[in-house]
Amino acid sequence: MSDITNKDIGLNLKNAREYTGLSEIVVAKKIGISIDELKLIEYGDSIIDRQQIEMFAKLYRHPVQFFYSGQFNDASPQQLLARAVGELSDLDRIQITRFANVLEELAK
Repeated sequence: MSDITNKDIGLNLKNAREYTGLSEIVVAKKIGISIDELKLIEYGDSIIDRQQIEMFAKLYRHPVQFFYSGQFNDASPQQLLARAVGELSDLDRIQITRFANVLEELAK
């Protein structure tokens, strides 16, 4: 972790925010900071402490380590899939379950 810069952490935070589909306004409100401060953090122009990273991690449903590495090293495929479908509608989750069942049958 010693080679990680604020710019790296900021980029990982921005990527996670965009991946989850949350706007800057929503994130700023949930974290309790201004949009300007969020932009400074995402550009790496503001120092972010561990407590703030933990708040982002909870909001984005990403492990804290992701923001320091940009990777889900310790996540299983099931965890990654659960994270990806977590915000989908019930109907979309049903469709994904059906698709998974088809893939399972094809693999037999």
